[in-house]
Amino acid sequence: MFVPMTAHADSETKVLFFYHDGCPWCAKMDRILRDPEMVSLLSGHAQLIKINVEGRQMIPSLQQTGIGAAHEFKVYGTPTIIFMAPGKKEILRVPGALSKEDFWDVV
Repeated sequence: MFVPMTAHADSETKVLFFYHDGCPWCAKMDRILRDPEMVSLLSGHAQLIKINVEGRQMIPSLQQTGIGAAHEFKVYGTPTIIFMAPGKKEILRVPGALSKEDFWDVV
């Protein structure tokens, strides 16, 4: 489980959820991440950032586009979830979709 951190965005753990439109496994993970229990678990401990790997829009918290973020974090398949500590230090990478129970265990 995450240790509570300050509310400042740069000092908060980030959960980067890389997806692309039309991916059924990405849609499954999106439903799990939007589940009220999961939202409650992450709330106050981590910032969830959804990143479309084909996206050209700027992601303010990362200061880059989805395409740029996918390149920087070397995401080659979706869904991919990366847990990032402050300072862009990767804690854990989860390639592929998980069940709600398995994701809960990971968190």
